Amino acid sequence: MGEDTPDDELDCISDDPDAVEMGNVLLLSTAHITKSLRDWLQHESELNLDDALGRTGAASTGTGYFMEMWSQDVDAFYDGVPEELKVLVQFGRECGARFLLLDRDVNPLDRLPTYDW
Repeated sequence: MGEDTPDDELDCISDDPDAVEMGNVLLLSTAHITKSLRDWLQHESELNLDDALGRTGAASTGTGYFMEMWSQDVDAFYDGVPEELKVLVQFGRECGARFLLLDRDVNPLDRLPTYDW
């Protein structure tokens, strides 16, 4: 470490309430979403840019989408959200993730459906 920064100030793991907040991210391939879900997520991300706050808080990354997987009941919170997104969110929550990153460069998982579009 640099001479001006003591090592103990850079510790990310701490009981201190001002410590760095961490969250697990599940990385999934965009092959796990249909073109219609991709279009839906794109619309959601555009709503978020306009401060209209889409249902999911999804943000476009240019190669996919990033969103928080809320801790509320998936069915209640995602009322009106496409079923295939609910499945991915539920899968992510079961894996212990807080966030979902859908990206074209991530390898698809055999246990989830894939779509060609």
